[in-house]
Amino acid sequence: MSKGLRELGYSVDVASTGDGFKKTVADITVNWAVYWDIKGQIRLLKQFKNFLKEYELIQVIAPYSLPVVLQIYLSISNIFFRKKYKIFSSIVGCDYVFWTTGRKVLGISLFDEVEKYGEGSINRIRDKLRSFLTRSFVRGYMGMPEYYYSYIADAKYRNKPIALTLAAANMKHKYDDLDFDKFTKKQKLVFFHGIPKGREGFKGSHHIKAAFEIAKKKYKDIAEFIIVTSVPYDEYIEIVSKTDIVFDQTNFHIYGMATLEAMEAGKIVASCSQDKGFWSKVSKDLSLEFIPKIYTLKPDKDFILSQIDKIIQEKQELPNIAKHNRKFVEKYHNPKLIAQRHLDFWKNNMVKK
Repeated sequence: MSKGLRELGYSVDVASTGDGFKKTVADITVNWAVYWDIKGQIRLLKQFKNFLKEYELIQVIAPYSLPVVLQIYLSISNIFFRKKYKIFSSIVGCDYVFWTTGRKVLGISLFDEVEKYGEGSINRIRDKLRSFLTRSFVRGYMGMPEYYYSYIADAKYRNKPIALTLAAANMKHKYDDLDFDKFTKKQKLVFFHGIPKGREGFKGSHHIKAAFEIAKKKYKDIAEFIIVTSVPYDEYIEIVSKTDIVFDQTNFHIYGMATLEAMEAGKIVASCSQDKGFWSKVSKDLSLEFIPKIYTLKPDKDFILSQIDKIIQEKQELPNIAKHNRKFVEKYHNPKLIAQRHLDFWKNNMVKK
């Protein structure tokens, strides 16, 4: 989205921790690892104090994951300086609202899968506190579909500005440079799945990996199956560039960032339940004229294997599917479009001076 904002003439800096193993590069490096380091906490508070002074607006990706000392500081700053109330938030990850209200209203397999594989759940005291602190300093929220519908269903957020959005795609590839016919020309189709270590349950990786193991033997002459675990982002993109079909995740309704990046790059994608009723709601609320053609995934190795079978059987149709999905990305994930949607939301919900 920063790219879209810059194209619209705005000055933007991205601050990031590097997102763990992904080692993403940003304009400003932020260090969250300061929980038991008093000097580190002081440096972090000073850094955010400068952010509040220097920037007209701050968009936080996941405010509930900020160190508690920083959440308290931002809450106090908002209480005493309401005219400087300029922090907005994206809604991502398994926060308290998504885990509690989302679990009730979404009907997705995510929560059971995460608990099944011991990847944690909600600590009600800790996460209620984080949620309370976040509400005290965040002016408004923008979220992708599953997160958006969780938040608008939660009574505590009914008076908060909340908007539905799609993610901005990093348009790295020109349409005319993509070889959509490669699917029919290749002897072997290359399937790919990326595993984030410690989040296998979140992504459904256990089931995808099991299906890939069976498919390796069944289709050894006509398909290749690649799985990588927790590689840096640049290395991940390099590996994906050499593949044809990306199997992303099993536990949501539509798709996530890995699917979006793959569609932008002209890949075939399989992800999530592709629930028709959920898509109908999203299409209506975002005025979508068409939706992408994404192969369905569920947390079941036999079902995933059936989708591998289907993709191989539909090999001749893959070029048109890839073209269709790329056009969807261009139309609805355009960075300038998403940036303008955020700008309109921010302007409409800033506290007036």
